[in-house]
Amino acid sequence: SKCRRAADETKMGFIQSELNSLPTADQEAITHVWSLFSAAPSKQRELMLQGIITQCCFPQLSTVSREVQEQLKIDFLAALPTELSYKILSHLDTVSLCKAA
Repeated sequence: SKCRRAADETKMGFIQSELNSLPTADQEAITHVWSLFSAAPSKQRELMLQGIITQCCFPQLSTVSREVQEQLKIDFLAALPTELSYKILSHLDTVSLCKAA
């Protein structure tokens, strides 16, 4: 099945500016890899990721871990209907509400 998660536009903008700072040949190679990954079915994407991760050294694995943790954060209140979010927040005390902000 295809990935249904939308890319973080802010993060992609930062990545694109980093990419633009590289030599043209490197930009083209990286863009090609991204295109192959984007077009691949789920099983092939998993295999590609496993192959890349297996070749990573510890500093690169730390980067992967940090990026994955950031990408897995979900603002569940934003995903819910507004009325339901308000209902949930109305049950929090002042201190908890401030922490949640």
